[in-house]
Amino acid sequence: MHILLASHGSFIEEPKTALKESIEKIDKQVLENSSISGGSTALCALIRGEKLYVANVGDSKAVLVSNGEVRDLTRQHRASNEDEKMLIESRGGVVIDRKNTSLVQGSLQLSRSIGDRKYKQYITCEPDIVEHEIAKDDQMVIMATDGFWDVMSNQDVKELIQNRENETSGLSKMLVEAAIEKKKYGLDNISLVAIHLQELMKSE
Repeated sequence: MHILLASHGSFIEEPKTALKESIEKIDKQVLENSSISGGSTALCALIRGEKLYVANVGDSKAVLVSNGEVRDLTRQHRASNEDEKMLIESRGGVVIDRKNTSLVQGSLQLSRSIGDRKYKQYITCEPDIVEHEIAKDDQMVIMATDGFWDVMSNQDVKELIQNRENETSGLSKMLVEAAIEKKKYGLDNISLVAIHLQELMKSE
């Protein structure tokens, strides 16, 4: 992804365009590869100067830790979201509820993804892109897959990182281990990265 971004003609002047078109290019490449039938979420962060751009496709999520508070930067794209459901139905798809889970064509929970050829006529790879001006109180961005957020709330994260917002060593590992401890059954894949904004800004 970073190679595509860096080589994109609009990388400097139009980072949102570069993020969107790079994700679309990856999606096209995956769909053209006949050996890949599944799909993936995508969650990307790009910092240009004092601005943070976050692009999201699927049910991974990014949160901003600012002055000790934790708030969502992105939303999860799931068929249970009413606006996402309407988009799926407008493309001729159906959303079926099974065991309290809303599924595209009765099978796929995601309403947006990279790949997933079987469902592509009903879903999209178009990302939501958030632009945020980095403030002096912004401490970090935490980006994680749904396997983490299915068991951890923003409040959980706030309590875990309290008094550790400026501690970089081992923070991501601590958060992942806390999620594993909380969910002792059927553990979904967990990927997590914490970006320490003020430290990054100082290095620049």
